[in-house]
Amino acid sequence: QVAQITYPGEKAWDGQKIKVVTERAVMERCNGKWTITEVAPGINLQTDVLQHMDFAPDISKDLVVMDRKIFL
Repeated sequence: QVAQITYPGEKAWDGQKIKVVTERAVMERCNGKWTITEVAPGINLQTDVLQHMDFAPDISKDLVVMDRKIFL
């Protein structure tokens, strides 16, 4: 659960690309749509991410797993 929103993405300028990085996934918002582009190693997208969201984002057709090194 998010405790604080420091930049409300829905208020972004038209065409501005926003990237949100969490310990589980990376999402981008462009032209009013959220898309999950990366997931952390060992994360189940459905049970560890999507089930905890209040909306259904798009899933990138080029979805990748984050580099394990960033978690060391």
